[in-house]
Amino acid sequence: MMTEITVKVPRELMEKMLIMSHINWSEVIKGAIEEKIREEMKKAAEKIDKIMEQMKPLSLGMIVTWIREDRESR
Repeated sequence: MMTEITVKVPRELMEKMLIMSHINWSEVIKGAIEEKIREEMKKAAEKIDKIMEQMKPLSLGMIVTWIREDRESR
């Protein structure tokens, strides 16, 4: 399912777009949005990877302790 959005551009840009009417501007804009989303998702994944690298592994004993403490607090 497709959804519509509205994009405002300066008049001069719109005039140039009208001259180049052979270009499917909807596809150009859709492609630019998809590319930006890919870039942002890649950045987010890189940040997560850095955080994961900085985290120290948890021992099984520590996890068991936390579970017991949680159960006893109820």
